[in-house]
Amino acid sequence: MVVANRAVFLDRDGVLNHLVDYGGGFVAPRSFDDFVMYDGVSSGLKDLSEHDFLLVVVTNQPDIERGLIKDQEISRMHEEISRQAPIDLFMVCPHRSETQCDCRKPKIGLLVEASQQLEIAAQGSFLIGDRETDMQAAEAFGCCGILLRRDFPQQREVGQQIVVNCFEDAVQVVLRKSEKWVSLR
Repeated sequence: MVVANRAVFLDRDGVLNHLVDYGGGFVAPRSFDDFVMYDGVSSGLKDLSEHDFLLVVVTNQPDIERGLIKDQEISRMHEEISRQAPIDLFMVCPHRSETQCDCRKPKIGLLVEASQQLEIAAQGSFLIGDRETDMQAAEAFGCCGILLRRDFPQQREVGQQIVVNCFEDAVQVVLRKSEKWVSLR
């Protein structure tokens, strides 16, 4: 009998780290010098890991395909996240939406690939994101979506996700819901 792991899938920009205004609205940082993690994220991720959740970052990074950021800058950002928290896997879609790939959220290619690599079950897992596309991916994959409310115009609440105001609240939702699921078994 194969025992599947539980995971918390994490969008990166706007969830783990601050967005940056380069003059055309808030977007993902394009330089490691602009990369700043939110307060409370590191401790929250450590808490989730201590409760036996695998931590998987699933991030759309279309600025790679656009030529606005180099792979080494992305790597430096991910190294910084790993330095502060026990991330098990980083999954990156480098494509623009026009590319029509299978890995760009709201499609679930990154989630499926990570699940295969780490033997993750969708049921009992979570996705914390800040965009409609994150919640659509969670629903399509079959895990629980938690929308982290941020103050930007593109954000919309959709589907059956849970809405929270800060990362610490998202962590508490995961821990409470996972306790209920375990007690129902």
